[in-house]
Amino acid sequence: MAPIAIAGLLTFKFTPRSRSLASPVPLLLQSNHPPSEADVERIHQTIADVEAKRRAKARRSSLSLSQVNCPYTQFIEAHKAILSPCRRLPTELIVEIFLCCHSKFQNPKRNVVPWALSQVCHRWRIIALNMSTLWNDLPPMRLGALEKTQLKRQIALISTLLGRSGDSGLTFYLAKNISPTLDDAVVAMLFEHSERWMNISLSISEDVCTHFSKVKGRLSSLRSLNLLLTRTGHLHVDMFEVAPNLREVTLGSLTWPGIIKLPWSQLTSFTEDASRTDHIVAVFKFAADSLRKLNFITDQSWALFDESAVIRPTTLPNLTCLALQTPFETGLRTLLDSLTVPALQELVLKIFTRQPLADDALNLINRSECILQKLVIHTGPSQNIEPILKATPCLTILDINDPSQALICALTTVDTEGMVHQWAILPRLASLTIRVGHNFPSLGELNRLARVRCDLVLEQGTANIAELQPIKVFNVASPLRAQTMGQYFDVWAYARFAQRCYETFGLNACGIGTSSEPSSLKDAKKRLDGALCEISAINKNNMISRKEKLLKIVKHIEGLLDILENFDQAPENILYLYLKRIDFTLNCLVDTPIPLGTKLQFSKRIEVLIANWVSVLVSMSPPMKWGWQSEGFLTYISQNNGTARHIARIAFQRYRNTYADGRTGLSRKNLPADHDFKKPSPDIWQMDL
Repeated sequence: MAPIAIAGLLTFKFTPRSRSLASPVPLLLQSNHPPSEADVERIHQTIADVEAKRRAKARRSSLSLSQVNCPYTQFIEAHKAILSPCRRLPTELIVEIFLCCHSKFQNPKRNVVPWALSQVCHRWRIIALNMSTLWNDLPPMRLGALEKTQLKRQIALISTLLGRSGDSGLTFYLAKNISPTLDDAVVAMLFEHSERWMNISLSISEDVCTHFSKVKGRLSSLRSLNLLLTRTGHLHVDMFEVAPNLREVTLGSLTWPGIIKLPWSQLTSFTEDASRTDHIVAVFKFAADSLRKLNFITDQSWALFDESAVIRPTTLPNLTCLALQTPFETGLRTLLDSLTVPALQELVLKIFTRQPLADDALNLINRSECILQKLVIHTGPSQNIEPILKATPCLTILDINDPSQALICALTTVDTEGMVHQWAILPRLASLTIRVGHNFPSLGELNRLARVRCDLVLEQGTANIAELQPIKVFNVASPLRAQTMGQYFDVWAYARFAQRCYETFGLNACGIGTSSEPSSLKDAKKRLDGALCEISAINKNNMISRKEKLLKIVKHIEGLLDILENFDQAPENILYLYLKRIDFTLNCLVDTPIPLGTKLQFSKRIEVLIANWVSVLVSMSPPMKWGWQSEGFLTYISQNNGTARHIARIAFQRYRNTYADGRTGLSRKNLPADHDFKKPSPDIWQMDL
């Protein structure tokens, strides 16, 4: 609806001079109801009549039509607003628009209630309130420390949503570790609707878990369960054993000897993220035929594997995705020797071990005779994964860490002996992600690998380029993605890596750089890294009080911003800041617990800096071959992939909400580039944010 139409609708009033302008639809002027076909015809006729009167008045007064500002004009604009296409949308179409606008998340922790859709106008409210599926995603509930007034609002909110959602299946996240408390009333409300539970995520203690026995046998709609159980005693959980539609289960807990009883034979997806693998025997014994996705995760330094469990050779005929993830020496690796997975399409191995993991994985693939399409393998430098890649020619997606020089050479080799020229390994590869540590020695080789496999820049006469399939997506996950100011923040390691990124992926890689680095940039980088180092040292200093530490951090952040505001905005300087992810660093600094007023001041200064930098960066973006994308990867911008330049965001960006109107922004969620496991080394790139 045009702004002038809305203005006319809101400002038009019947005055003594306009009494002769009788509206054919006075009620529609006072509401947002759509006009009927008959109303539309009458409105068109009335507008034509009034328009004729306005033209006549313009002729009598010798004024142009646009200069005639009288009740006629307001009358016409008000009635044109009634004919607006937005107002005449059929209810069925508005319903579809509402469904598209309302984001549905697999993880109930991210549920958002679409309150705004019911607060626009009377018609929208009626439509929204009659759509039960808009209200069945309950907001995350974190109980245990609510005051009486907060609890009262929480109960009213949940009660409203339970009523509006009708009989629709419910999705929710509940965190509660203390019982009994006043907020047990919220849990009791949920218990009354347990037959409607569809996708739930629970983070509860063993004391709270005992109350869930009330829902046993009353989970007819439950399809997905995520259960994180914190406990110290021996407790067998059986309330989810009878759930006829349960298909996906994720279990997590600290070490404990208990067993969760589940309807194993009907599960299609099972994930266990814990320090023990107590359910591994039950999975293979009862769920072997139904499972399509299986994931065992152990990321504790004292991880245990139930060696007493006898893992017999097992065939999982329908399993398409297998993931084993642990940074330590555990028995998870031995599962590869026990399984046969003929339907496997995706294999994820994040196991840092000195044992022959690559050999075990290769034996699994050969024994299963599966056609693998996606492989994620993160392991130690001693593992040679090239034989695995040679055994999986149909692979289209590959995610690896710290590749050797020999592997990079193999990936760039073309087989020209056959009738058809093709890549020596992985001829169908379409997506390649490489994760590198601070001291990765072959960044330049990654640049060459990208040019060869993405742009098909080969030695003349070595191959027929038309027969080679280029990689569409080439990502590098660098340690800069984890640039937090935590205890282990290593400013100098980041500075060295940023310098190497600049030299490898910067102006020189684009062919427009200079042969030597300007002295002004050297001095500016030295001051910048020195300021960051001082902030890092203060943050690690545990000998001073928290208040004194924050005061010093504020002082040094202000000094850092002064340096950046005086930073020469030459293209090579701005490119260095871009590759260094300085916007991410600034955002992390502003999110430290400093006074809110100071945050607002710093945030405004940062926004001005970013606005100035963006204009310079955009001006030199056409020849750039590498760019950060929103998911946290450094992406190669290939000439053979027209969408790559849209994927890579050649811009500085804020990764968290800005501080506006005195409200604190939300914490940044992990980016897809952050989805990695810690390996047993001090490399900061493997650490969680």
